[in-house]
This record gives sequence, structure tokens and C-alpha cells, in this order.
Amino acid sequence: MSCEPAITAAEACKILGLKRAATVLQWAREGKIPCIRVGTGKGAYVRFRASTLDDWMQEQLHSARLPLASSQEVEK
Repeated sequence: MSCEPAITAAEACKILGLKRAATVLQWAREGKIPCIRVGTGKGAYVRFRASTLDDWMQEQLHSARLPLASSQEVEK
């Protein structure tokens, strides 16, 4: 079993097809996307797993919600 490396918001941004890493961080803060929170308080940071984000996107595509479809952040 191998350990998948955690990625930054900027890298997650590319996977999700968004323009701004700040959007990824906001969505993580709001609980809209899966993330890994390391630490607490102001010193805490957020990381992501590419496979988890991919699974999440597939789930969204097959659901009625489609939150990315209405986002202005989606690259055209």
C-alpha cells in the first residue's frame, strides 16, 4: 500500500479546472470539497488528495447538484 502525497490548493485548483486557489480554499473551509486539515487555529493549513478530488468530481457529475457547472471560476 502506497501513500498518496497531499497536494496544495494551487495544485487542486488545476485538477478542478478553476482559476483561483482561493476558491478551492473557500470551498474547503465551507465543507463543499473534501480536504485534509492539518493543525488548528491560524497555523493550520489545508491539503488535498488528487484521487479524492477526482472521486468527488465524478460524484458531482452524476448527481443533480453540479456545483461546478454554475461557478464563474470554471475555465472556458
